[in-house]
Amino acid sequence: MSPAPRSHRQSGSALVEAMVAVAVIAMMLAVTYRAVGESVLRARAAEATRTAALIAQSRLATVGSEIPLTPGETTGVDAGFAWRVLVEPADQDQSATGELLSVTASVRRPAGRADLAVLRSQRLAPAV
Repeated sequence: MSPAPRSHRQSGSALVEAMVAVAVIAMMLAVTYRAVGESVLRARAAEATRTAALIAQSRLATVGSEIPLTPGETTGVDAGFAWRVLVEPADQDQSATGELLSVTASVRRPAGRADLAVLRSQRLAPAV
């Protein structure tokens, strides 16, 4: 036996069902695309913050050798990031062993306004 011929109403219903299925798939793809795009942006931001923290740590480690351990500001650029090291007297009285200095290393993108990483330390400068 051969199947019964379809009526116009049944074939129209199949077309509507196919169109709904295509619309649902398109919406799912759009949501997936957006989620993947946001994930990539977050990964890039995390990598930039990690790199900035490493640069700040590296600059902080050079205070006393490459960067003088005297009050003042030193700036530069590493790997596309602008860094600044600020050395200033700490809020304590000077002792016989030397002057306590507050050292701050901050890193940002050259065009950025906000710091991506800031590290603070205190160092003892030799007595004069």
